[in-house]
Amino acid sequence: MRRQIFLATLWAGLATCVPAVGAVPTATRPAATPAAAQPAATQPAEAWAKLPPARWPQLVLTNEATFNGHAPLHGASAFLVRMPGGVVAVGTAKHLIGEAGGVEPPVTLADLDQALTGWRAFPRTRPKAAVEAKGRAVTPNGEGRHDWLLLNLSDPKAALPATPLVPRLRPAAVGETVYLVGVSYADRGAVQNVYKGTVTARPSKHYFEYEFAPPVRIAGFSGAPIVDADGLLVGHGVNRSANPKQVNGKEVQFGGEDADLALSLWQHRADRPTPPPTEALHLALPPGWAGRPPPKADAILTYAVRADLNAGFEMTAVPRANFDDDVDLAAWGALSQARSAKASKLAHRADTSLVRGRIGGRPTAEYEVAGDLGASALRYRIVMLEVNGYYCKLTFWTVPNNWDAALPAFEAVVEALK
Repeated sequence: MRRQIFLATLWAGLATCVPAVGAVPTATRPAATPAAAQPAATQPAEAWAKLPPARWPQLVLTNEATFNGHAPLHGASAFLVRMPGGVVAVGTAKHLIGEAGGVEPPVTLADLDQALTGWRAFPRTRPKAAVEAKGRAVTPNGEGRHDWLLLNLSDPKAALPATPLVPRLRPAAVGETVYLVGVSYADRGAVQNVYKGTVTARPSKHYFEYEFAPPVRIAGFSGAPIVDADGLLVGHGVNRSANPKQVNGKEVQFGGEDADLALSLWQHRADRPTPPPTEALHLALPPGWAGRPPPKADAILTYAVRADLNAGFEMTAVPRANFDDDVDLAAWGALSQARSAKASKLAHRADTSLVRGRIGGRPTAEYEVAGDLGASALRYRIVMLEVNGYYCKLTFWTVPNNWDAALPAFEAVVEALK
């Protein structure tokens, strides 16, 4: 019987993995309903937007950053953005402070200010015309649900190497004309190029795709500004397509993350960081449960067994701030259930529907799973609830003969979570 418990826990770790932070809202949510192209609300147009693109002011910059204990960043794209109140910040793509930007180990938003030793943004062919940044100007909370990085200027009165862009309040719409401003790594002599495109899709809430011309290799375009016909910032360049469209080996398709999301992140820039789950969550195991080291380390906060019931459980948690406001407990539970079913190694798996419930007076989202792991028949009860700013997932398991006896023990654990 102890062998059954061990085997069950191996599967539990595989089948109940917490959805990857940031990946769930974009990868599993149904595509957003396309919106008809409309004029850009009531925000005034930039005077330079009426000029031919070749006469536009400098808009795109490149990055050079160094960190304590991390490899440096050299390249990709950035720009200046004028936030409410007239404050100017540097805007770029957050994934650049990770493997994609050559920064190893990756730097989190919460650690950026402590790790950063210098950040310069400048036109690619004019490194002396640089502006310096000193740290993040965006909340570290919810880092997994977006790819925006906003940085404070070291000297707000410094001469600026590019014209700041004003974020548009409304997301880019399908059918709308947009302009990607960037420079290919292969075009070493150019300081700025403009690529006219049309928004073709909105696969998720804060992300849009567009096709543009002429074709260009988009390596180095991460963090590049995307503007509308009035010169307002509608997003920054980020690619979520595994195979963007190409013509003769060069891309004609790219993606963007909405500028209105950057405004929201800016407004919450002073929010206190979400405490780690080890500080925010507390679970005193009820009598009969014995804590054990988890069979795998990935995201498991608590792992325990109940020998008399041949039962066990594991607990994982993700910050509520990692998800958009419309992803409530039930929505997160549905996403989690779908991801778990896809990863499961359980034979003859059968899931019940997700249902809302209450344990100890607190709302829950729950479902059950039955199936076979090798020669062992197993039953699982997955209970999800929100506690202290975290979506918590407790995965309980036992053998079918002990199911009724184990249910009160499972609920005692949920009630003990504070």
